[in-house]
Amino acid sequence: MVSGLCFVRKYWFGVFFVQLCFVAGVAGQSNVQHANSYNLFNFSQSDRIVFVGNSLLEEAGNYGILEWMFMSAWPGKDLTFRNLGWSGDTADGKARSYISRPPEPYELLIQQIDTLDPALVVIGYGGVEAYEGESGVEEFGKNLGRLIADIDSLGAESIVLSTIPQVVGRDLPIDVTDRNTHLEIYSNRIREVADKYNKKYVDLYSVMSSLGNEAYTTDGIHLNGKGYFTMGERILGVLGYTLPEWELRIDAKEGKVGSSSGVEVFMNTIDRTEIDLNLQSKAHPVMVAGENVLKRRIIVEGLKKGIYNLSIDGEHVLACTSSDFTEGVVIRQGPAMDMARDIQTKYKEINDLYFWEYRPLNRTYLVGFRRYEQGQNSYELAVNSIFIDRLEEKIFQEKNRAPETLRITRIK
Repeated sequence: MVSGLCFVRKYWFGVFFVQLCFVAGVAGQSNVQHANSYNLFNFSQSDRIVFVGNSLLEEAGNYGILEWMFMSAWPGKDLTFRNLGWSGDTADGKARSYISRPPEPYELLIQQIDTLDPALVVIGYGGVEAYEGESGVEEFGKNLGRLIADIDSLGAESIVLSTIPQVVGRDLPIDVTDRNTHLEIYSNRIREVADKYNKKYVDLYSVMSSLGNEAYTTDGIHLNGKGYFTMGERILGVLGYTLPEWELRIDAKEGKVGSSSGVEVFMNTIDRTEIDLNLQSKAHPVMVAGENVLKRRIIVEGLKKGIYNLSIDGEHVLACTSSDFTEGVVIRQGPAMDMARDIQTKYKEINDLYFWEYRPLNRTYLVGFRRYEQGQNSYELAVNSIFIDRLEEKIFQEKNRAPETLRITRIK
């Protein structure tokens, strides 16, 4: 990040700086790991990923971060996502109970998963069950094991998340020691069950403990955008993918690209007063509170003294001095950020549409024992799928955008 003459237009979302120190050591080796990132889990072209659990995963639908991070990690695939998270739910589906039975709550949970035909199910349970304390841990382990086995029987793979700790909310100063003791016990049991069924386990408890309040909303229970970005990073890491860093080094005096990470340069014109590049990014922005948390940095040495404008696809991004470029400038806005923001918003819309499709408030009247009254309107539930399909198609088109054109020109 530079000081001095570097004028960057701010978006109205505000400024939210995110420290990524917990991933120290990843940067610098991202090219190699990115190239080998698909060895551990290989999705087919149109595979579906399903999130199932309690509010830990239901609340993720409000951000669109997990979906976009998965899509960015497998850019050549047209992956789709459905969120079956249900606040207060347990591994035996208790929160999914309806007046109309059958199906029983757990049967409904399995039906909901089966209907979606997932390739991968991300499981996030244990936070609700932990209120039972040590007396409930054995029963929870059995229920989680049954769920994993039943997902296996559907032909889907699964990955299991730990619980997350509760932090002292900024507006709710309470003692959470006992609560976290139980949450940690349940995390350990989740790990044991995952090992038993040979499933990948994602340890969120440790990393969220280290981040504390900054990864949580004000209640100290639910994650914010930073928290879900961290969750996405941990999940992808377990699946064998390391987030690449976007950095570009240019030697204007020599007229060449020195090095690049997370971006491919395949056409360029470089001299000491003007640079014109065609780029294909391999690392995509992730937007949290309106700001990109995956830093994009460009370093240009050898420019003639002066003030320069940097534009991407004809859009002004920033203006800096030649010395600022030598030090390195961070790109905080531009078409790539606009795309990421728009796609994440579309995923939030998809999650909202699907929520009302599979959880209508009047389910008893539409498909339950009183469907003789309003059952003729049940077709409306499927209408949401039409809008979801359209949004997904727009996402697929948008993510496959043409290469970026980056220009640096002397203006003074």
